Amino acid sequence: MGRSFTILTIAGIPIKIHWSLFLLPIFIIGMGLLTGADSSMTLLVLAFISATFVCVIMHEYGHALSAKKYGIHTKDIIISLAGGIARLKRIPNEALKEFQIAFAGPLVNLIIFVLLFIPLFYIGEISHPFDPSFYQINDRIDYFQLKDFVPLIMYINAALFLFNLIPAFPMDGGRMLRSLMSLRFSKLKATYYSMMLSRFMAFLMIFFGLYYQYFFFAFVGAFILVMGTNEYKMIWIEDLLEKYQIKDIVKLELAKLQAGMNLSDASSLAKETGERDFLVYDEKEELMGVLTAEYLNDGIKRKLQQSEVQGFLREKYEAIDSTLSLKDFYYKINNEALCVVEVIEGGRRIGSASRSSLNAFIREKYRTRNNP
Repeated sequence: MGRSFTILTIAGIPIKIHWSLFLLPIFIIGMGLLTGADSSMTLLVLAFISATFVCVIMHEYGHALSAKKYGIHTKDIIISLAGGIARLKRIPNEALKEFQIAFAGPLVNLIIFVLLFIPLFYIGEISHPFDPSFYQINDRIDYFQLKDFVPLIMYINAALFLFNLIPAFPMDGGRMLRSLMSLRFSKLKATYYSMMLSRFMAFLMIFFGLYYQYFFFAFVGAFILVMGTNEYKMIWIEDLLEKYQIKDIVKLELAKLQAGMNLSDASSLAKETGERDFLVYDEKEELMGVLTAEYLNDGIKRKLQQSEVQGFLREKYEAIDSTLSLKDFYYKINNEALCVVEVIEGGRRIGSASRSSLNAFIREKYRTRNNP
């Protein structure tokens, strides 16, 4: 997703800000200067945008804490210009659990809406939803003042609730629809049917946006088009990998380095074998750690070619049994940032498996796939 920065950690979950989000305050301040807006107005708009993203974070925590209830941990929450995403370490296989996790986010926005609506209605700041005046918010937007701050936050949460219920990926409504369809079909088929509906809705939004020159709708439609395909591909990969074990991608000839070899030797071996990452062993053939392509390239750039490889190792990785499913290996390398591991069978080392070999396996299978 590009460069992100951790700003704080709540309930053990890091909250990260994507670099794109910094463009928003720059744009708002720039527009304020160009239009000659009062500095207090610019600060009010910045405060409103900040409060909106706090609601987005709370939405994502709804997903994360709901997932935690089922033993599913969240890697982090990333907030970007396009919104927020809680990156779960895995997707639950049970349909109703997925439904509850997906609905937990919009539910947070609905709760915020209700908690703000009750006092605002009581003091007469807004009418009830059955009154047409309830939906007349143009003046609040066009002539934004401090008194409009809380009502607009209320409306924003209503919009977040409704928008996320759209039955298309990557919105929560798409996942809720998929989970309900999974009660009747396999998860892969349910995802495929949900993706096709997402595509239909995406093309409608693109056509509507371009025809009426509401380009935001066209942008959202294009986003849905791409993300729906990505969602199907991810579930297709999980369904595929569940059928295979790590021994199906193991390389029997280890691309390894010995302690005492230097970075120049490692670079030459990488060019000869096409390998990117290497297991490093001592003189007793005990695994010391891993020399990654990142660490190797960094050492070469710093002109440390003659330095010994053991000074550039990542931590030693555990050996993995050959019967581990590729699905579990897929989650393992992504959640633990692994690149290459030693594979054992019956307590004996038989070879290695890597992120690159797994990706090559997935690409070949995806190229020759048949849709459900």
